Amino acid sequence: MDAPSSILMLPTDSLETFFRNDKTYDYKSAFAATLSTTNTYTFSNIGNLVTLLSNNKKSGLASDSDWMSKHPNWNKVLLIPISMTAVSANSTSATYDIENEMGLVSTKLEGGPNTPIEMKVIYGRFKNQ
Repeated sequence: MDAPSSILMLPTDSLETFFRNDKTYDYKSAFAATLSTTNTYTFSNIGNLVTLLSNNKKSGLASDSDWMSKHPNWNKVLLIPISMTAVSANSTSATYDIENEMGLVSTKLEGGPNTPIEMKVIYGRFKNQ
């Protein structure tokens, strides 16, 4: 299988509404990245997303002390293979349609005692206040 040409990063809690409401990436709550020639995806400055998640937690806890148990995935994101359709005019290109590509271009990783999978994730943590 070929790697997907584009992937989308968005908060786990936004998955259903993102595609149902025909949203697009805005570099605040959703980010898109395209496969490079070096076989990597690069998301530029996801600080807006980190801030959004942190602010959602703060406002949620301010209104509901049980918010954390109701939103266990508040700090999780998904990487979803997508296809993007773009239109170009006068040397300007804009994306106008995003569809999830959960067909044969995606895969589920499974490991076991004799077939371990190694994955490295680089992340930061919010300072508990």
